Formats: sequence, C-alpha cells, structure tokens
Amino acid sequence: TYFARAAQPLQASITPEYYLAGPPLSIAFSGMLSTFVDHPQTYVARVDQLTSTLPITFVWEAADHPVLTVSDGLSSSVTYTWTTVGPKEIFVTAYNTYGQASFGPVLILVVKPVFLPLVLR
Repeated sequence: TYFARAAQPLQASITPEYYLAGPPLSIAFSGMLSTFVDHPQTYVARVDQLTSTLPITFVWEAADHPVLTVSDGLSSSVTYTWTTVGPKEIFVTAYNTYGQASFGPVLILVVKPVFLPLVLR
C-alpha cells in the first residue's frame, strides 16, 4: 500500500508502508546432493522476499530423521547426518498465514568413503 503526501503545492512523495502481503511463492534450495556416511551436511531454503509476509515457518522432512519445524525469517538452514548409505530424500515446506510453497523431493546420495591403498614402487 502506498500513501501520497503533499510536500508542496503540485508535488507529492510516495512512501511504501510495507511489503506486499502474501504467501511464499517459491523456495530456493541449496546444499550438496551427495555426502558421506557420518558427515554433517547443511541445507538452506529461502523464500521470495517481496511477496512473503513474515513470520515464515519452515517444515523440513528428511529420510531417517524426525520432522523439524523452524520459524525463521526469509530463510532456514538445517544440518543432517546420515548413518546409513543409500539414497535419501529431503522435502521442505514454507508457510505463513496466506499460504505455502513446497520444494522436493531432493535426492541426496549418501555413500561410504573409500580409501585406496597407497602403492609405492
């Protein structure tokens, strides 16, 4: 919403009162798509600043982990560590009083580190 105030005759200034009120329209996700067993990995979700009214609640769902609900600003980060190898999925949902946006599934490949023997001649 914008309000016009007369500064002088025949002149006006327009000042924004606040951001547009609305739901998060999309989520930008970042983080590694592969990791090692027992190695912590951080993932970040961010919503659009212009249309997302605060507060935003993020719900993280990841394989082999409990659901995590975080009330943050426009972004949220979590760190996951998996103890088993194989493909894992992550889903993230961001919502406020106006609606929600979801991202996923993101497929994360968890592998066991392999150390090759050192051979010298």
